[in-house]
Amino acid sequence: MAPAAEVGFVYLFAGTLASAAVLLAFVPLLRYSTDFAFSRKGFALLGIVIAAVAIAAVTLVYLAAADAAYFLPIIGVTVLLRIATPVALYARIRDRFDSRHGWSLLQKLVTGGFAALCALLAYSLLVQAFGGQPPGIALASEQLIAASGAAVLLVRFSVRVRPHETAELWPIWLAALLFGIAFVAVLPYAVPAYTTVYAASGLIGWSAGAVVAFRDR
Repeated sequence: MAPAAEVGFVYLFAGTLASAAVLLAFVPLLRYSTDFAFSRKGFALLGIVIAAVAIAAVTLVYLAAADAAYFLPIIGVTVLLRIATPVALYARIRDRFDSRHGWSLLQKLVTGGFAALCALLAYSLLVQAFGGQPPGIALASEQLIAASGAAVLLVRFSVRVRPHETAELWPIWLAALLFGIAFVAVLPYAVPAYTTVYAASGLIGWSAGAVVAFRDR
């Protein structure tokens, strides 16, 4: 069985994941049900479905707390997010600021920031290889930045899949941010057995982002 501290993070992961799933499903379904004047039974059925999804997510993660192997599919999602996030984050920054004065300086700062994150993760891997303890606060900061980038990636994907929902992006943004925090910022503490995998995939992702930012000048 996992230590108490890890179990606490497992519960936090499950709660964050369930909240994001419910938010992402509830807002569009509620709008749909309102537009089509669902009956009380329809609303009750909608509530039951959403509650079932949340309970299933929490139950699955709770069972996985007993054995880290159950987390392998979730670890896979985290690895993909950490590899793809930096490039998506840079694309978002470029789309937002490339037409403004001072973009050249900002681009250099972003490239340098990505390179600094690469150095931090490389140092973390080196410390772990020699049995040391990586810098916790610095890694937590990197994870929060990566979580924000993952939210950007998930929103961009959601908008492409469901363009009719772009009128109200706040539930998509909030759900995406919760998903990013759950997978990128909370999971490493819930399942520390894969610490090296987290750091290595993050190093690959930030390296790719730094290369794209540098070549885009």
